[in-house]
Amino acid sequence: GLNAPHGNNTWRVYANDSFGLIGGASSSFFVDALNPELLISFPINSIYYPSNNLNLNYSVRDDTLQACWYSVNGGLINISLTCGQNVSGVTANEGNNTWRVYANDSFGRVNSSSVSFIVDTVFPKAALTEPIGIKTTRTNIPLIFSANDTYLDACWYNVYRGITLEVTNTTVNCS
Repeated sequence: GLNAPHGNNTWRVYANDSFGLIGGASSSFFVDALNPELLISFPINSIYYPSNNLNLNYSVRDDTLQACWYSVNGGLINISLTCGQNVSGVTANEGNNTWRVYANDSFGRVNSSSVSFIVDTVFPKAALTEPIGIKTTRTNIPLIFSANDTYLDACWYNVYRGITLEVTNTTVNCS
């Protein structure tokens, strides 16, 4: 057999006889050998978002596109949408999320694209145990604190004398 490219094709065959007469025939057909192309442009993989109300932006391309849908919960609930239309105000879960967009064409070819990201809307909790009360020396004052957050990254302190900032953003170990 012969190979044909994706898309519209027309093949023609010809025949001639010993007297130079030529006859021919043609046939047009469409080859759909490709799945729909999908690309999610927002949210972005592995990025942190401080809000759980996000947009879902994507692009889709196929010559015979039939349907599109998305899921934000592993496919438990699929939500239909107009192909190529972005979705605003999608609710993400606190913590890890994976969203997936699907498309199929009129020949039954299905493709999907997914994005995984983190939503963190909870502020870290910090508690200061020392210093408290009255100190009789200006040196060797202990700093005892705790910090707690699922995604805890850095801890630091400032020292004020009254309203005057004397020590600025000194990094300390969080544990």
